[in-house]
Amino acid sequence: MLKLSRRLAIPALAVALAANGTSRAAEAKGGLTVDLGFGFDSNPQELPAGGPGGAFWEVDVHSRLGVTLGDRAGFFLGGSAAGRRHESDVDLADDQSAEIESGFAFTPYRRGGRHLSLRAGGRLGMYRATFVDPATGGEFLWGSDPATAVPLGARFDHNVAAGFLDLRFRSGRRVLWLLDGHVERRAFVNDYDATSLEPLDDRTVIVRPGARLLLSESVVLEVAAPLILRDYASLSALDAAGDAVLGVPREYRTTGLDLSVQVEPSKRWDLAFGLSGYDRADQHAGYYDSSGLVAFASVACFPGARNAFRLFASHSELDYTAARVDGAVNGVLRGGTVVRGRAQYERELAPRFSLVIEAGALRSDNTDPLYKYDQRWARSGIRFRL
Repeated sequence: MLKLSRRLAIPALAVALAANGTSRAAEAKGGLTVDLGFGFDSNPQELPAGGPGGAFWEVDVHSRLGVTLGDRAGFFLGGSAAGRRHESDVDLADDQSAEIESGFAFTPYRRGGRHLSLRAGGRLGMYRATFVDPATGGEFLWGSDPATAVPLGARFDHNVAAGFLDLRFRSGRRVLWLLDGHVERRAFVNDYDATSLEPLDDRTVIVRPGARLLLSESVVLEVAAPLILRDYASLSALDAAGDAVLGVPREYRTTGLDLSVQVEPSKRWDLAFGLSGYDRADQHAGYYDSSGLVAFASVACFPGARNAFRLFASHSELDYTAARVDGAVNGVLRGGTVVRGRAQYERELAPRFSLVIEAGALRSDNTDPLYKYDQRWARSGIRFRL
């Protein structure tokens, strides 16, 4: 089962460029945020045995630049890079990622309170980490004989190329219609030709229609219904028993429903709540059919000009219809829950520099004992904004 250790979610770094004033000359705006932190993780390799723990340092960089051309068009460029390094006892938990994005924004229609805007561009990225065997805590090995087993440390290392087109239509002061399109290709850096493993290269297409509704001056509701299509270049489909069907590539079709509410009762508070449900259909024989549910809540408080408190919690569930642990005919069906919590305090020390302190915990309960673990971490660092 595909399981990336501490997968990093890299946010989109585009700048909204569709202006609503009179014509003007080209104008550039940008920003840079750099986080440098140090901390301790009780179980960075996510092992069911619960450790060992280790200290780490990490860096996270985000940059953005937007150039407006008149009052209806512009260009944007953004990038991010993140990495974490651990002490030698747990250095298999190290990972790195990077991404660059560019494109243009255009407002072809504006009349009264209505307008249509679009944003289109491309994205390149990479992800590197070590594939750790949760049973041993070491690099995953392929083969029953330890003397000839092939290490698969780079099994999930990949490069990404993507294109996107996002449309926005404001039909009134309170209603904004959304339509996002995204096509992504992942190329894995090592196919391990010396083994019988099949390449994991794939293509994903996402279409996400939705709407954002202003319920009041302080409450915004967003609802969307994403459709996700994923097909693999060489990975074989599975039959009803979980055996490979050679010559037939694997395909998945996922439908979902996203619902979120953002509340800003005052300048000092920012609240958000959300719920997402989805069903994935394995297009060949349904062996990897699954359903999931994710709920989250976040609270941000700004008691003064130099202080910020943030809390985040989420609960996710995943259940399979036919896939069983270890492929046993009468085995337990795959599935599990993950609960996360994180608290953060930020204090401005000087213009552009802040102290950030964070603590968090995660618990994974799974029908497969290899993916049942607990994790706790604490970190502190400096944040620079330009």
